[in-house]
Amino acid sequence: MVNTHITYTKKEDNSNTRELQTTPKFNYDDFYDWDDDSTTDDYNSGDDDGSSGKGGKVSAGCFSETATVEVLNRGVVPMEDLRVGDYVVTSNTKSPYQLVYAFAHRETGKSLDYYQIHTEGELRPLQISEEHLLYVSNKAGPVRTDSIRVGDVLHARHNTFSAVTNIERVRVKGMYAPLTTDGTVVVDGIVASSYIDISAKSHEFVEVGGIVLPISQADIIHLWLSPLRVTCMMGVNSVFFKGHNDNGINHYVQFGLEFALWIEQQNILLQFAIFAVYLLLTSTSYMTELVCSAIINEPMALSLLAGLSVLVYSSIRDVRIRFPIKKKVD
Repeated sequence: MVNTHITYTKKEDNSNTRELQTTPKFNYDDFYDWDDDSTTDDYNSGDDDGSSGKGGKVSAGCFSETATVEVLNRGVVPMEDLRVGDYVVTSNTKSPYQLVYAFAHRETGKSLDYYQIHTEGELRPLQISEEHLLYVSNKAGPVRTDSIRVGDVLHARHNTFSAVTNIERVRVKGMYAPLTTDGTVVVDGIVASSYIDISAKSHEFVEVGGIVLPISQADIIHLWLSPLRVTCMMGVNSVFFKGHNDNGINHYVQFGLEFALWIEQQNILLQFAIFAVYLLLTSTSYMTELVCSAIINEPMALSLLAGLSVLVYSSIRDVRIRFPIKKKVD
């Protein structure tokens, strides 16, 4: 849950603090040094309604530099060595290795407070930011990390499950948020979404005008990022889509985060109007993405598409449109 009363410190002047009295804007030109007492919270307690009562600090949503992923032809590598163009293991059981097409956030020089989640078995502890989304066995969609409690069962690699045994807070260097083509990534053996909670009001499903829709936040973000995937797929060199600001945030991603919070501050009618336009535009982009993906991954599809185009052209080239002409009656 995004806290509407946050104290943070700007990197330019550690003595300069401001208090935000309204829903905070995602402004990554400032890096936040958390002033909180979250280490005193009982993350291991099961007596909780599942909502976040501790979080709310604006961050990019990432994994630490020591978190590991399994890369095709490279094996298990730390997040700091992951590169755009690598294929990593995701939750996709039919095609487990999916392309890392971009980083929503990639920064090596700064530290962040992470949740360190221990699970049963021999899996490494997962270090993940509080607003990042994880898949829990009894939930329809992914949920915020800071809503996870000991005893929750998480989705794990190879279509298995692993129960949470302990949760800690640690401060670790590095902020990495790889984006994959299917929107998931297996990190330290645990299935995570590539995305974060972007709403100040709802945390699992999308809420528009106070109405909770049966669409997960992960799904709606996946649609939003379709233009970014198409741009990367087509090799378009665009600073807006591929560039990052000084803090390592992708410009298109940052725009989306700010846009999402702006929408939540508008009236109900405007929210629904914007959401309808949003679905129309992103769905069109997603269909374009599917066609491009089919052509790239299945060369035969390009031949079929070309053949179909020739057939359609041949069928219509001799068609003449005739308009009836009324004869003049004397």
